[in-house]
Amino acid sequence: MSLLDNIINYKELATLPSVTKRVMDLLQDDDVDVRRIARIIERDPVLAFKVLRVVNSPVFATPTRITSIHQAIMLMGFSRLTNIVLSVSIFSRFWFAKHKGVERLMNKFWWHSSSAGIVAKVVGSKIREDSHREIEVMGGLLHQIGKVAMLQYNVEQYKKVIQLILKEGMIDSMAEKKVFGLSHLNVGVEMATKWRLGDEMKSVMAYYQTPSKISGNKDLPASVGLASVVCAQHGADFYNGLRLNSITEAEQWKVLCESSENLKTQGPNAITENISQHLKESAQYLIALKGNLASA
Repeated sequence: MSLLDNIINYKELATLPSVTKRVMDLLQDDDVDVRRIARIIERDPVLAFKVLRVVNSPVFATPTRITSIHQAIMLMGFSRLTNIVLSVSIFSRFWFAKHKGVERLMNKFWWHSSSAGIVAKVVGSKIREDSHREIEVMGGLLHQIGKVAMLQYNVEQYKKVIQLILKEGMIDSMAEKKVFGLSHLNVGVEMATKWRLGDEMKSVMAYYQTPSKISGNKDLPASVGLASVVCAQHGADFYNGLRLNSITEAEQWKVLCESSENLKTQGPNAITENISQHLKESAQYLIALKGNLASA
């Protein structure tokens, strides 16, 4: 077995919870039954409780308090609820680690990832009118999931990666290749494939750092990648090693400006002007997911 196989098949990281997989499979059906999905989620009381806690968080600002999964689906739609169920399941599975001292790193990782999800949706709203998909949020939440899989697989090895980034100024993927022989990009794509997250999510995992290499639509990976850069520059980072004077230097910015005259005209301030509020929303999202938020 290769190292990549070992990482993606590591203990509980190998599969999604059965309830989550059933919900995602059902949502692929055009004739999906709302009541059936609600019943499946509600059979797992812990999952149902966490989903309702998230949908009622300030991040979603629902007009009325949601008290049932059926009501959540009707008010929020299938797409948003699917992403919330997936977020809750993955977050619950990856937050806790047996290794001493890892919680600080996990806090830092999820702070960056959740912030990137929120900012990625802002980026999406600047480059197109149909900005109500939730895929940007999920892309931001999962774009570096390979890092946390590597971290949980071998904590001490990943700490060496962090040292290379901090002391030698290497970017994350290069430092990972030096230590592990592969990067979080490779791991992320394999995890997305194993979990059947779809081609769009695999594209984010593989190309959020280098969207210009994609032959097809570059907007989603570039939006998530730009959000990741912006969050890192404003203190919500997870050791990416990238050093830029301005986000206009980022490859993702240049790619998006080619497809969006609106973004090019507005300039980087269109993304960063409310960054403090977005980071606050990220904290609220983490509180809803975890129930409490340790200091990162």
